[in-house]
Amino acid sequence: MVEPSAVERLLAFQGAGVPAISLYAEVPADPRERQRVESRVNSLLSEARRLAKDGDRLSHEARMSLREDIERIEESVAHELPEPPAVAFFACSHAGLFERLRLPGRVRDRAVVDESLWLRPLLAQLDAFHRYCVVVLDRARAEIWELFGDQLVPSRKLTGDHLRKRDFAGWYGLEEHRVRNRAEVLAQRHFRALVDELEEVVRLRDIELLIVGGNEEAVPQFLRFLPRKLRERVAATFGADLDTLDARQLHEIATRAAREYEEREERGLVRRVLEEAAAGGQAVTGLDPCLWAGSIGAVGLLLIDDYATAPGVRCDGCGWLGRERRECPVCGSQVREVPDVIDDLAEAVVAQHGTVEHIEVETPLREHVVAAELRFPLPPQPDGAGPRGG
Repeated sequence: MVEPSAVERLLAFQGAGVPAISLYAEVPADPRERQRVESRVNSLLSEARRLAKDGDRLSHEARMSLREDIERIEESVAHELPEPPAVAFFACSHAGLFERLRLPGRVRDRAVVDESLWLRPLLAQLDAFHRYCVVVLDRARAEIWELFGDQLVPSRKLTGDHLRKRDFAGWYGLEEHRVRNRAEVLAQRHFRALVDELEEVVRLRDIELLIVGGNEEAVPQFLRFLPRKLRERVAATFGADLDTLDARQLHEIATRAAREYEEREERGLVRRVLEEAAAGGQAVTGLDPCLWAGSIGAVGLLLIDDYATAPGVRCDGCGWLGRERRECPVCGSQVREVPDVIDDLAEAVVAQHGTVEHIEVETPLREHVVAAELRFPLPPQPDGAGPRGG
C-alpha cells in the first residue's frame, strides 16, 4: 500500500537543480514473467545512464548523483523482485531521496529524468482507486474483505448461531412458527453485529465505499439494517454463495464491480464539468485556461484525460505554468522546460488542496485534454501569457 506520508514527501521534494529519476514499471502476476522485470528496469534506465556521462549538459555533482540513483534502483530490484501489479522508484541521491513504492494498479513502463519528480502516474493511481469493504454474507455468517486497486485482502469473519432447518410443522404449525421466529431473531442479531463490525472497519481503515454480496434473501435484508451513512456508500451488490465462493472468484467479482462503479463516476464528473463550462459557469476546458487557473489557485476540481501528456514550461519563482515561453509573464523570471506540464498542473492543484481526477474511460474530455471546476472566475491572463504561435 502507498502510505500518505510517502506521497507527502514526494510532493514536497525540491531537487535544488539536480535531476531526479522517476521510474514506473508494471509487474506481472506470473512468477516466470516477474523475472523479466529486472531487465526491463535496467532498460528504462538507459537514458539516465547517457545523461550521467554527459559533461556538457550536467555538472559533475549532478552526474555523480544520477549514477548513485541508477545503482541504487538496480540493487533494489536485484535484491528483491517487486510485487505485482506495479512498482515505482523515485531517487535523487543529492537530495537524500529514495522511495520504492508498490502501486495498487498497473502502469505503463516509463522513466523520466528531470529536476521535478514525475508524479502524475502515482497521483492517478491514488485517485483512480477507492478503498472498498467487500462484505459477503448469509443469514448466519459473514466475511469482510478490503479492496484497494488490484489487492483484495481478508479482514474479518463472523459466525452467528445456526439453526438447523426444520421440516415438520408440529401441533397446528406452532413448532414451525417458533423455529422461524427464532431464525429471524438470530438473523437480525447477526446483521446488527455485522453492522457494528463494518462501522469499525470503515472508521479504522478509511473505507470509502461498500460492495455487498451474498444469497438473494440475505443481502436485501442486511441492507435494511445499514444506517444511512453506510447505506449511501454501497457501490454495488452481487449474488454469491459463501459455501462455494473462493478468493479468486471474489477478487474477480469485486474488482469488476469496483471498475464499473468508477467508470460511472468518471462519466458523471466529465458530464457535470463540461456542461458547466458550456453554460458559461465556473468551469473551463482546454489546456491553456486550465494552466492559467492552476497558476493562480483557482482550480477546485481538475479532470485529466488519462492518456494526455504535453511538454511545457513553469516558473519556479511564482508557480506560473504555460506551454511555451522564455520568461514568466507574471513575474518576469526565467522559466524552465518541463517534460509534462500536465503533471506539474496536477501537482499544483494538489498543493492548493484541490482534487485531481484522472479519467481512464473514454469520454468527450479526450477532445479537451483537461477541464476544471473553478473556485472563482478567472481574471484575464497577463499579456502574452498564452502559447507563442498558437
